[in-house]
Amino acid sequence: MRSLFVLIVAVVCCVQGVTINRCNSQKATSTDFWYTAQLVDHFDRENTDTFSQRYWVNDTYWTPGQPIFLAFAGEGDLSEFYGVTSGIIVDNAARHGALLVYLEHRYYGQTQPEGDNLLYGSYKFLNADQAMADAARFLEWLFSVNGLQRGSTKVVVWGCSYSGMLSAWFRIKYPHIALAAISGSAPVLAQADFPEFDVTVRQTLGDKCSTVVHDDIFGETETKLLTEAGKRELHALFPICEEVFDGVKLLRAMQDVVENWAQGNNPDAGFPADVMCDTVVRTIDPLREFALLGQSTYWGSCLETDPYRHTGTARSWWFQSCTEYGYFMTNYEANLFSDNVTLEWYLGMCASEFEQTSLAPDTEWTNWAYGELEPSATNILFTNGNFDPWANLGLKSAPSSGIQVELYDAAHCAPFHTPTDEDPDNLVATRQAIFDFVDAVLA
Repeated sequence: MRSLFVLIVAVVCCVQGVTINRCNSQKATSTDFWYTAQLVDHFDRENTDTFSQRYWVNDTYWTPGQPIFLAFAGEGDLSEFYGVTSGIIVDNAARHGALLVYLEHRYYGQTQPEGDNLLYGSYKFLNADQAMADAARFLEWLFSVNGLQRGSTKVVVWGCSYSGMLSAWFRIKYPHIALAAISGSAPVLAQADFPEFDVTVRQTLGDKCSTVVHDDIFGETETKLLTEAGKRELHALFPICEEVFDGVKLLRAMQDVVENWAQGNNPDAGFPADVMCDTVVRTIDPLREFALLGQSTYWGSCLETDPYRHTGTARSWWFQSCTEYGYFMTNYEANLFSDNVTLEWYLGMCASEFEQTSLAPDTEWTNWAYGELEPSATNILFTNGNFDPWANLGLKSAPSSGIQVELYDAAHCAPFHTPTDEDPDNLVATRQAIFDFVDAVLA
């Protein structure tokens, strides 16, 4: 689960950002700009603390009065994942003369309200409500400094994965600001225990590969963990980044690699899960070949088995998982990975990483607040992949006439990726449906 926004430098740059002026445009840019007056807490009027929020811009196609496209960055740095220079959002911007705005999420990338503080209390302002209020206040500022009127300048919000959740929820919560939302691969149903994810991973791998993964990679790893000599072998195969070797954390990190290859098994990525399967089923030593493939294509010099101990993307997303969403991927239905990675293990990690006696996600509130799989809203387009493990918690059919759902035979966020000659027909059709949807709402 990334990228865009508006700029156009005027003669004088504001302290809080940049005023738009067509005579001196920045065009498509991944240059960092900062909105310096973002509120730390939007829901406590006595708290006037502020922080700087990073954003990017592409105004190549924009003229005042035309739409603004705001993309939520989600759980990571601003990057060219969506693209302020190319991609489906840029293509739609060119079609409609829109201004592109890519807003970094609080507590991710360089937007850090609490700096490097690792304590639980420093994350208390990290949640979807605050993130969406950030976008609302940012847009208020953007309209104000550029003399735009809300009624005459239309806003469409975009996102995929977690940012797709935010785009849909923003349309639900702020319908007077956002005219429409495009929500790709969004797991809008919060669920603590998520065994369905790995059931889909198993289907992606197929029976033969799944047997090798279960028996010869994870089964062999668990056998080696029983002896000191075996642990030394594993340490040589999987050079970890941490000083302390933890067997269950290693198993979870290995599971994460396979899950990411499966959720990203798209044409433009070269089908990484298929590559893994082709590699491990043709060798007499699947564990070693898995480790070599992972090191060369995924983790590099060392495998991080405890990424949550640092500030940054992993710890911030772990906090949101532990407090809002869950999404803890357990093995008991798929029988693919290790049975040691249980819901109880995840909840124990939540508590220990943030030094709490207990900590569990309030999924009931998240679902109550945003409508889970039956949101009450209009002008939202959801897209989901039939081979995407996250689609188990997303919309597969429209709950009402104001919502549109498009399905395709690929994996996570595929419509946002670069088209290829291998794209299935319904993926091509889903991209066209996005164009048609935006055309209709902006007509």
